[in-house]
Amino acid sequence: MRKMNPQKKKEWLRALRSGKYKQGQGQLCSVGPRGGEKFCCLGVAIDVLCDTWWVFREEKDSYDNTDSFLADGMVGMPSPKMLKCICIDGETASRLAGMNDGIPATWEKPRTFKYIANWIERNL
Repeated sequence: MRKMNPQKKKEWLRALRSGKYKQGQGQLCSVGPRGGEKFCCLGVAIDVLCDTWWVFREEKDSYDNTDSFLADGMVGMPSPKMLKCICIDGETASRLAGMNDGIPATWEKPRTFKYIANWIERNL
């Protein structure tokens, strides 16, 4: 696990703690049946740190039957290009996704953005 660029880390932490982003699971960015975007912690990073466009995905997601958006062609995890942009590796992204979404096999519940931000601050 490598250390992040300090400026990007600061921006990501600010966004996670801002209350601007509603947390969701299973997708980088989704829209529920009643509207309202939800982001996983990695989706927040992409939204804040990367110069990318979210592209609406035409089919419902099988995870929770919501509409989703693609970032660089990806729904659930960042592409290698997005990982490079947010300055983390795939292993770190998987760990953060597990915190955000929960890990049913280990009974680990999803963690809040506040918890995830504190972990990022200490470890990245």
